Amino acid sequence: MIRSARFSALAFVVGLKIAASCFTIAALAAGVSACTARADAVPTAGQDPTDGAAPFINDSGPIVVPATDAEVPAPVKTYFFAHTDSTLFKIDADDPLLAPQRIGDFDCVGRDGGVASAMTDIAVDKAGRIVAVARDMIFLDVRIVGTSVVCGPAVPLTGAVTGTAFYGATFAPAGVLGSSDETLIVANSDGELYAVDLQSGAISIVGTFGTVPLRDPNGQTYPSGNVGKAWELSGDLVFLDNRGSPVGFATVRDCPNPPSSANCSSSDSLIEIDLTKLSRGQTGNVTKRLLGRITANASCSSAPASSFGRTFGITAYKGEIFGFSRGSLITRISNTNAKACVVADLTGSMVAGFAGAGVSTAAPVEPPR
Repeated sequence: MIRSARFSALAFVVGLKIAASCFTIAALAAGVSACTARADAVPTAGQDPTDGAAPFINDSGPIVVPATDAEVPAPVKTYFFAHTDSTLFKIDADDPLLAPQRIGDFDCVGRDGGVASAMTDIAVDKAGRIVAVARDMIFLDVRIVGTSVVCGPAVPLTGAVTGTAFYGATFAPAGVLGSSDETLIVANSDGELYAVDLQSGAISIVGTFGTVPLRDPNGQTYPSGNVGKAWELSGDLVFLDNRGSPVGFATVRDCPNPPSSANCSSSDSLIEIDLTKLSRGQTGNVTKRLLGRITANASCSSAPASSFGRTFGITAYKGEIFGFSRGSLITRISNTNAKACVVADLTGSMVAGFAGAGVSTAAPVEPPR
């Protein structure tokens, strides 16, 4: 099964922009680093602050600055990570234009004997660890080294129906699925969610997205031929810890013949996931509620429905979902009613169509009202 024009993903990470020298402590697994302010050096992206040449896994968890009489804790910054089929970008969540900063190319994609034809999504855990997904395999040790993104060994995803491809990925916060650790979740365009064993690559189904209703909560009707059919994953899903009360979202599409991508609606829909319903081996509906078909907010300049389709990467920050589309658009979407604005049109730029995105599970979020 091939999803049309789609290789998905994008990521949101919590970081810190300060002039500092930091050392990683044992609490890194909990997303905490210790730093002491210093005015003479700022580590560049992709470098370990303790060694300018050493690669590291993005430490994007909350950073604690020990306070003294002369020191004040620095503010925490949130970053998204988004990518095309082959290139990873970093985006400041507080940038009103959401301008992507190019990090580098995935060394496992395409050229030079790359084992993957394209990267379909990424997931970011609370400590900033990036895991990448490429249709039927995962890369567990993604590191930024200079202007390259080193994938590390590939682990095949095993246990899926032959031909199934995975386009969405996120980490479920600790406590979800009864685990004390975070769990990698992947999803396919059939509308199925799977938990992944990070040691073996074995997957087990944990739920589905349910079916298309007659209309959304805002009164928008769905085509009669699509009503009652299974939601397809359009592009991505994102789960966040939310201070111990996890929340999750996904962009889905309504189609006449799922899992076929032919003749699907041009605009995606936003759903909230009930993470308490995820359970290994079950195929039940885990959608908590439909937030709505993604349509233009009246406060924005008008945009065609196609501007809000093929949203292959999503992240979340405060009360909004941020969409990254295959059409090289970045959108802000209300997590209450799915009304959206196009923030940036990167057509013709260095971003040749987004495939996915991700953000740390520790990123701040405001649950839908």
